[in-house]
Amino acid sequence: MDRSSPVILAWPESICIRTNKTDPGPSRGGQASQDDRKKSSNEIFMKIKLLKLFKNTAFTASGIFVLANILSNFLNFLFNAYMGRVLTVENFGLITFINTLVLLSGVFINSVGSTVTNRVGFLSSHFGKGAAVTFMANVRKNAFRVSIVLMVLWVICIPLTSQFFKIGDVSSMVFFTPVFFLFLNGIVFKGYLTGNLFFIRVSIALLLEACSKLLFAALLQSLGFSNYAYLAIPLSLAVSFIALYIFNSRATHSIKKNRNHYAFPRRFLFFAIMTGLSASSFLTLDLVLVKHF
Repeated sequence: MDRSSPVILAWPESICIRTNKTDPGPSRGGQASQDDRKKSSNEIFMKIKLLKLFKNTAFTASGIFVLANILSNFLNFLFNAYMGRVLTVENFGLITFINTLVLLSGVFINSVGSTVTNRVGFLSSHFGKGAAVTFMANVRKNAFRVSIVLMVLWVICIPLTSQFFKIGDVSSMVFFTPVFFLFLNGIVFKGYLTGNLFFIRVSIALLLEACSKLLFAALLQSLGFSNYAYLAIPLSLAVSFIALYIFNSRATHSIKKNRNHYAFPRRFLFFAIMTGLSASSFLTLDLVLVKHF
């Protein structure tokens, strides 16, 4: 036999040994280490991706804005649940009525805010922030005038509305009057801030309104003024208005206005009102008419 030829032992195939070549194949330890490296690389990739997302201020601000909306809605739910437990049926019905009036007026006023947001975003991106500030200032003047007219009309109609909705305490209708001014002028500030992507400031205003409403209601109840618990609604709107005014002033104090006139998009406002009516009228009108019947 040639010495250079491989030697094969006459053993079973499972334990045969070839002396010229060996092919051990992949070991379990090597395969496990490869899987670990793949997992670690995937984890590192995901961490880098998340860091890039969180470094984007628009992404984080919009996420905070969504969370603030969710939390404010939850706080409003707590407000209604708390009032339902501690107030009498008559007082709780009055708060529900005023809340419904705010929601119904919000169909029109929030449409103004959506229009301001749309127009401010367009002007800021195409003509600069000076154009957006000029447009917002003109809208503020008109909103101030309209809110004064609405308050005067509301005061004139208080005797008729009190009789129609069978409200014995006329003071509740009187204290509702500032809502038109606070809501309409505040929504202009909110529209400007939202149009320029100041989502964190708007989120703070939303949370302040929801938290203050709950705190004012609990404070009035604990002090024995449960008959005036409805004051928590206009007071919370006042807190939100002050916060939005401060944020808006800080955002626009260094921006110069220009002399151009920018038209108000009435068509956009019309369709925004129609959208709000289609979504909210069936949920609010029945609650308002309950006070009459």
